[in-house]
Amino acid sequence: MWSRQLKPITSTERRETPRFEYHVAGMVRVQMDEHTELQLIGADATALSSGRNARVAGNKAVVVAW
Repeated sequence: MWSRQLKPITSTERRETPRFEYHVAGMVRVQMDEHTELQLIGADATALSSGRNARVAGNKAVVVAW
Protein backbone atom coordinates (compact mmCIF):
# COMPACT_ATOMS: atom_id res chain seq x y z
CA MET A 1 0.00 0.00 0.00
CA TRP A 2 2.75 2.46 0.96
CA SER A 3 4.98 1.76 -2.01
CA ARG A 4 2.13 2.13 -4.51
CA GLN A 5 0.06 4.94 -3.04
CA LEU A 6 2.33 7.18 -0.99
CA LYS A 7 5.92 6.56 -2.11
CA PRO A 8 5.49 8.81 -5.18
CA ILE A 9 4.30 11.65 -2.93
CA THR A 10 6.82 11.27 -0.08
CA SER A 11 9.85 9.99 -2.04
CA THR A 12 10.68 7.51 0.75
CA GLU A 13 11.02 3.75 0.36
CA ARG A 14 9.06 2.95 3.53
CA ARG A 15 6.71 4.61 5.96
CA GLU A 16 8.96 6.74 8.18
CA THR A 17 6.66 7.46 11.12
CA PRO A 18 5.47 5.16 13.93
CA ARG A 19 1.75 4.62 14.28
CA PHE A 20 -0.92 2.94 16.40
CA GLU A 21 -3.61 1.13 14.42
CA TYR A 22 -6.76 -0.84 15.05
CA HIS A 23 -7.62 -3.23 12.22
CA VAL A 24 -11.38 -3.37 11.77
CA ALA A 25 -11.62 -5.69 8.76
CA GLY A 26 -9.57 -7.41 6.08
CA MET A 27 -6.02 -8.71 6.21
CA VAL A 28 -2.76 -6.76 5.84
CA ARG A 29 0.80 -8.04 5.64
CA VAL A 30 3.38 -5.64 7.03
CA GLN A 31 7.07 -6.05 6.22
CA MET A 32 9.44 -4.26 8.57
CA ASP A 33 12.91 -3.00 7.63
CA GLU A 34 14.54 -5.68 9.81
CA HIS A 35 12.82 -8.30 7.58
CA THR A 36 10.17 -9.41 10.04
CA GLU A 37 6.68 -9.76 8.66
CA LEU A 38 3.34 -9.39 10.45
CA GLN A 39 -0.07 -10.52 9.30
CA LEU A 40 -2.81 -8.33 10.75
CA ILE A 41 -6.53 -9.11 10.69
CA GLY A 42 -9.75 -7.58 12.03
CA ALA A 43 -9.67 -6.84 15.79
CA ASP A 44 -5.83 -6.61 15.88
CA ALA A 45 -4.38 -3.55 17.58
CA THR A 46 -0.79 -2.69 16.73
CA ALA A 47 1.96 -0.21 17.58
CA LEU A 48 4.08 -0.15 14.44
CA SER A 49 7.51 1.44 14.35
CA SER A 50 8.88 3.42 11.43
CA GLY A 51 10.44 1.63 8.45
CA ARG A 52 7.73 -0.59 7.04
CA ASN A 53 5.67 -1.36 3.99
CA ALA A 54 2.27 -3.04 3.90
CA ARG A 55 0.06 -4.74 1.36
CA VAL A 56 -3.45 -6.11 1.31
CA ALA A 57 -3.55 -9.89 1.66
CA GLY A 58 -6.56 -11.57 0.17
CA ASN A 59 -9.43 -9.94 -1.67
CA LYS A 60 -11.43 -8.36 1.16
CA ALA A 61 -11.40 -4.61 1.73
CA VAL A 62 -9.12 -3.46 4.54
CA VAL A 63 -10.47 -1.05 7.16
CA VAL A 64 -8.00 0.50 9.64
CA ALA A 65 -8.70 3.08 12.33
CA TRP A 66 -5.96 5.19 13.87
